[in-house]
Formats: sequence, C-alpha cells, structure tokens
Amino acid sequence: MTSPCEKVIRRDISRTYPQYDFFKEKHGLGQESLFNVIKAYSLYDREVGYCQGIAFIVGLLLMHMPEEEAFAVLVSIMQDYKMRDMYKPDMFYLGLCVYQLECLIQENLPDLYRHFRSENIHTSMFASSWFITLFSNQLPLNLVCRTMDLFLSEVRRLFNECLN
Repeated sequence: MTSPCEKVIRRDISRTYPQYDFFKEKHGLGQESLFNVIKAYSLYDREVGYCQGIAFIVGLLLMHMPEEEAFAVLVSIMQDYKMRDMYKPDMFYLGLCVYQLECLIQENLPDLYRHFRSENIHTSMFASSWFITLFSNQLPLNLVCRTMDLFLSEVRRLFNECLN
C-alpha cells in the first residue's frame, strides 16, 4: 500500500544515523529497511502516521533485529509503552513531558532554571528531541542501547506493578 507519509519518510531517512555504515548508502539495505518499517507503521497507525523521531527508534531496532521484529517491537513500544501518545498530531503528551522536565529543573536545579530564563532558553528547545527519540540521537550508541534496555525494562516493570 502507499502511505501518505512516504515523501516525508524518504526525505528524513538520510538524516537518521548518517554516521553509521548501515544507514549511509542512499537506497542501501539500512535505509530501505528503515523506510519499510516506518512506512508500515504509518499505515498501521494512521492517527500517528509518521514523526521524524520514530526513525531514530526504528534505526536503533534495525541495528539489532530484522525488519519484521523491528516493526513488532515498534508497535509494542508505541502501544504497550504508550509512546504513540507522544507522536499524535497535537503532541500534547510531548508538551506535558517537557513541562514536567521544566518543573523538575525549576525545583531541583533553581540556578540552572534561572539561567535558562535569563538567556531565554526554553526546555522544549532541547528536550523535545530527547523525548521523541528516546535519547537515541543525543547519546553514543552504546549508551543509547543501554538507555533503551532500561526504558523497556522499567516501563514493563511499572505496568506489571499497576496490574497487580
């Protein structure tokens, strides 16, 4: 099937992990796998469609598993871990996360908070990409992998606690 997001997905593919050989070659295996998984998800969840941050999560998954498994894990992250709310068109939950981080900075790092205010630096300027990529475009790959492991492990634990 054709996705209404295909043109935008194609445009963004080369911006996803360009420093890694797997994703460097235009229309190479990595870029095509990335395109296939993201396109499939945009068709699977038409409300979310596509958001650039998804590409970094999918890219990380593709470094460790084939397309079919990456798609299944992406669906789980989006549904079971409630990440899809971050990518909905209104991005309400992304804004909520940024607001919560700003409150934490204000409460726990008041000097930094005042400095940000004096320099007219808004938390959304740096934190939005952190949240929509699960830090995968900000940290070294070994740390990104560990962060993803912790995210999946911790969120699963919290859900299990809520169910019990």
